[in-house]
Amino acid sequence: MKFLTKLERKFGKYAIPNLTNYVIGCAVIGYVLSLFGDSLINYMQFNPKMIMMGQVWRLVTWIICPPTELSFFVIFTLFLYYHAGRNLEYVWGTFNYNLYIFSGLLFNIIGSLVMYFITDLPIGTGTYYMYLTTLLAYFFTFPEMEIHFYFFIPIKMKWMGYIDLALIALSFYRIGSIGIPFLVWGVRMQIIFAMLNFFIFMILLKNSRKITRMEKKNQKNFKSQVREQMRKSISVHRCAVCGRTKDEYPELEFRFCSKCKGNYEYCQDHLFTHSHVK
Repeated sequence: MKFLTKLERKFGKYAIPNLTNYVIGCAVIGYVLSLFGDSLINYMQFNPKMIMMGQVWRLVTWIICPPTELSFFVIFTLFLYYHAGRNLEYVWGTFNYNLYIFSGLLFNIIGSLVMYFITDLPIGTGTYYMYLTTLLAYFFTFPEMEIHFYFFIPIKMKWMGYIDLALIALSFYRIGSIGIPFLVWGVRMQIIFAMLNFFIFMILLKNSRKITRMEKKNQKNFKSQVREQMRKSISVHRCAVCGRTKDEYPELEFRFCSKCKGNYEYCQDHLFTHSHVK
């Protein structure tokens, strides 16, 4: 039994259906709260130092903090994320999709705490790379599917995935231009842990879908038996009186009777001697 299957059997009942709706809802709440100023948002952001001083709500409330300023690109990304999340949940299953989202959030927290204990500086975290890696999983789960970028440019998902990877790599490189070491590696740690979650989960998911050699053999035998049974039970021509078929007696001629009500076929010996079906 695969690892993900074991987890699902044990914890699957706790999975949240339609989790994407709640993720989008948190983003909307965050952007609404940001209209009232930054003070409230700052009070909810992830801050390891403040958490250690007792502000434990920051372990949860940072999820609704907007990753970037509201723009048309953000609206387009949220729209795409909604469809990505719904499709991933449908294909992966509710539990696997829940596990991917929550493990991504947990990896963000771990990365921030690791940097805090190393540098003793309150480096925060955010949901930006969680959104990117979820879209990345979507792109590589449906590589041949096409979408219309900005509603009129057709592009395959796999190319969107490569663009997503390039953006993440560019962010990793360009953040070094800030020149503040602890901040640079704080952001890079978020990227590293977000991508680590992506690669670990995709490997686990791929392994859970692998078919063993015995399962392949059983599938092959089953298909062979089905084909053989269909070959024996289904014939193009079968006499409605004696039951002989064209496969068994290739020398016989078969004809339909125009006087019988329905599609009744007879061999040459019974075509003119049978009782007509009324």
